[in-house]
Amino acid sequence: MQRWWNALGPTTGERIVRLLLLGIIFAIPFGAVILLSESRAVVAGTYNPFAVPKIYVLEPIIIITALLWTWYRPAVGRRLHPYRPLLGVLALAAISFIWSPYPALAAASFGHLFVAFLLLYMLADEFRDQKFLLTAVWTLTASAAVQALWAIGQFGVNHDFGAQLIGESNFSPTMLGVAKVPIDGLNHIRGYGTLPHPNLLAALLSAAIFWVGTVIFWPNKKRPIVSTVLLGLLLGLLATGLVVTFSRIGLLLVLVNGLLVVLFSVRKWQRLPLGAAIGAGIFFIAVALLWQPLSGRATLESSQETGVTNRAVSYDLASNAIQNRPLGVGVGNFVVAIDELETGLPDYQHQPAHNALLLATSEAGILGGVLLIWFVVRTGWLFHRLRVRDRLQSAINFSLFVLAGTFIGLSLFDHFFWSLPQGLWLTVLVTAAVISRIPRKQWEDSPSARP
Repeated sequence: MQRWWNALGPTTGERIVRLLLLGIIFAIPFGAVILLSESRAVVAGTYNPFAVPKIYVLEPIIIITALLWTWYRPAVGRRLHPYRPLLGVLALAAISFIWSPYPALAAASFGHLFVAFLLLYMLADEFRDQKFLLTAVWTLTASAAVQALWAIGQFGVNHDFGAQLIGESNFSPTMLGVAKVPIDGLNHIRGYGTLPHPNLLAALLSAAIFWVGTVIFWPNKKRPIVSTVLLGLLLGLLATGLVVTFSRIGLLLVLVNGLLVVLFSVRKWQRLPLGAAIGAGIFFIAVALLWQPLSGRATLESSQETGVTNRAVSYDLASNAIQNRPLGVGVGNFVVAIDELETGLPDYQHQPAHNALLLATSEAGILGGVLLIWFVVRTGWLFHRLRVRDRLQSAINFSLFVLAGTFIGLSLFDHFFWSLPQGLWLTVLVTAAVISRIPRKQWEDSPSARP
């Protein structure tokens, strides 16, 4: 224990900061909230959680950690100018309350974005220490394993466990607005964990799956058979948790990208590790046992067809908002602005646009959307240009490349990466890991980052 504590940093202050960051990473799925006001929570005659300004309990902790980090980790060699596109988005978000239908909601949403930026700025710097990066990813994996077990349990008993204090939703298969699948003619809830939606849990499990897969395929790494089997079982647990989320795009992207990782590893190192075979075996057993609801999710001629229809409606609404409100409707205000964009929609179609970029652009304006694209393209381009000869570094970079691609794919079909702090924080973790792999001089001195 003392050795692990000393490995966190050279000084007590730095160790405390890093320990707080690890605690934040583990606690990301546990979204306990403080509701600020429910005065406009009823939208189209129904309570809508996206119309309620709130503070997440983890956010003050992140702010305190950032203050300690600034104190104990002086800004030697760190610059803000590579983050200018994100600072521009924050500036637009800060003033969007002026023209938003619900200014309090815009203010709360700006707070979420600001806290997410603080977390990104800290982690992108701290992750340059590869040992801490690996510790952080294992911490996230441990949290994901807890969530996988939780989701499997929820699916098994077909209701929540009553842990609303730490963020678990209150749901049952008979409640409206609960994500569920039909099994033998009866509704069955999808696995949530303590996250607000199964698709967000799928994103968390995807990150953990890619990490465990990377470790299993670690080049030139010989480990005891017990460790190999345990890694395989962990991979199988995470994969089973992903199955019970019934996230179509999550399952498809993980399956396709997982095959790419396998082909890359077999082609480069001519081997398929035992751990991968164990994890894949458990995954395919879970798929076989749940083939009926999974196959139903794969077709549009099913009870899930409304999900596809609602997505199409939300895309039209977001496009309408972008065309008619070029400054945006105000961050966090898409749901409450829907009636201004189109009247007569039923209550269940009052939800954020199921595309994170479309949603961000409709809320923060066209300029905000352009700035976000600029930041993502620049970061991706710099990461793509990396050339490393070390096989271990190559494996880490390839895994991050595939994971980032998976998150981008998920964000094209869901809004949680913009509309909810947990989604923002998961995106921050992946983005910070990618940035940390880019040499500091290259990150800060590229033409688009210069002052």
